Parts: sequence; C-alpha cells; structure tokens
Amino acid sequence: MIELSRAFSTSLKDHTEKKYSMTALKRVAQLLAKLSELYPSVASPLIHTLLLDKLPHKNTAVDSQYLYYRFLLDFCKASQLSEERILEGVVERLCQIDVDIKATKTPRRRCNHFSSLSKIQPMTQYLKELHLKVPNEKEVKMGLLFDMLMTYVKERLSAPLKENEKAADDQFIELLLKVLETKIFPIHKLNFMQYLPIFVMGFGKLNDEPNIQAKCKVFTEKLLSFLIFKAFKPTVNQQLEPLGVRMHAINFLASLLAKENDAIKPQTILKCLQFILKFFETSLETPSLERGLSENFTTEASENEAATNNAHLS
Repeated sequence: MIELSRAFSTSLKDHTEKKYSMTALKRVAQLLAKLSELYPSVASPLIHTLLLDKLPHKNTAVDSQYLYYRFLLDFCKASQLSEERILEGVVERLCQIDVDIKATKTPRRRCNHFSSLSKIQPMTQYLKELHLKVPNEKEVKMGLLFDMLMTYVKERLSAPLKENEKAADDQFIELLLKVLETKIFPIHKLNFMQYLPIFVMGFGKLNDEPNIQAKCKVFTEKLLSFLIFKAFKPTVNQQLEPLGVRMHAINFLASLLAKENDAIKPQTILKCLQFILKFFETSLETPSLERGLSENFTTEASENEAATNNAHLS
C-alpha cells in the first residue's frame, strides 16, 4: 500500500508537470519577471499584489494549486528582485495548508476489509498491514507542494556565488532565515514545513561542492544562533521572550542538537552546549544575562548578531 500511495503521488506529479509544460504559464512568468525588472517602481508592486491576491484557496484541487505555485516559483527564478515577497507569500500559504492537516495519534485502519486471500501471509506482515496509515488527500497535496518547494530551494542553493561574494553574504540564505523566523517558527502545529530547515542543513552533506557546503554551514550556524537567542536572550527591556516562544525554541534546538547526523559539526554542538551551561551559571551569579550572552557564544554566525544587539542596547 505504501508503494501504491507513492506511485499515485508520483503519477499525479508527472501529470501536473506534463500539463504545466503544455501551457504558456512558464512563458507568462518570464514575461512578468521581465516587466517587473524593467519597471520596478510601477509594474513590480502591481504584479506582486496581483500574483499574491490570486493564490489558490487551500481547498482548491491539487493540480490547480500545483500549477499556480509552479508558476510563482518560475517567476521568482526569473526575477530575483521579486523573490523575497513572493516566496514569503508561498511559504505562508503552504503553512496554512499544513496546519489544516490533523495529525492522528494512532494509525488509522484501512477502510476496506481484507479478503480471505490477503490473510494467507505471515502474521507479522498481516498485522503490519492492519495498522498501515494511508495518506489522505490533504497529505498527498501537501507532500507534492512541499516537494516542489524543496526542488526550488535545492536549485537556488546550487547556484554559483557571484564574483567576490562569500557564502556568509549569500542573499538567498538570508531570505531562508527570514522566512523561517517570520513564517515557520511562530507556528507550532506544522507537519511538513517544519522540515524545511532540516532539509537545508542536510543538503550540504549530500554535495561535494564547496560553495554549497559553505552556504549550508552558514545557514546551520545562523539557525542555531537564532534559536539560542530566542530561548535565552533578554530583549531590549531586559525581559525574556514569552514562555511559549522560549519553550518552542528550546524544543526546536534540542531536536536539532540531538539528531544523529553529520549536518552539525561536533565543534558547533559543543559551543552551543557550552553557552547553554554558561547561561545557567550566569543567571545564578548575576541578574544580568546580557554579559553571559556576549562573552561565551562565539560561533561564526552569531558574532555579527551579538554585536548588532549590543549596539542597540547601548
């Protein structure tokens, strides 16, 4: 049944991709991108508003949604100036679709009854089939849209750096972090979209290209810095973030550090753990938590953010 479900998703994706190639949507996306770049002050805001207003409803048929989101991502690919606003709109709508999927605590039973022939198999396999979870329509739709978004992210991460540009200055990495901070992190009940940062972190390990590895390393360090600051750093008024935000950041951080993979280097994990331990020591010694932050966490990605926040405080 799992293979059948995957085959259905694959055939649906192939069907919509073939349908997309037979339409003029890709050429329309390139035309709109060209107009947006030629007239950035007039055409660009109008095009952005029009495209985002036409985002399909979450209950729209999956093939129609796939075609439109594919069209938007092609528009982003052709117009880098429009990428930030369009990608934020796409991720926000995908998060709304994702939240609508209700996670079941216990696997659902198959609705159809097994025939007598299907019971002629090992008991372990039969019991496994009884508790097999068949993806529903919403899960299949979200899986296809999420896979399409991951393909776009993979293509953008694989793009070569500009001349004299460092991985730490890559604009797409900054855009991904902004999308994570504003669109994904505040929502606690995500099923698919919560894996976006994990995908980016692990993508560098699957490639031998130094540029891709450097980009993913920068993303990983900045993501960990963001979570640590959310969990432990006081605000300008010397107040911590709300308890729900801190708990969400701590859970996210703990799941990343405890995950058994090579996406996070041991040195980075040790620095994170040292900072967390130092935080508790500092909180017991002095009521001011700012000194512990600025002195003890020194990953490459967090140095600039700590300097910026200290400047604001002064």
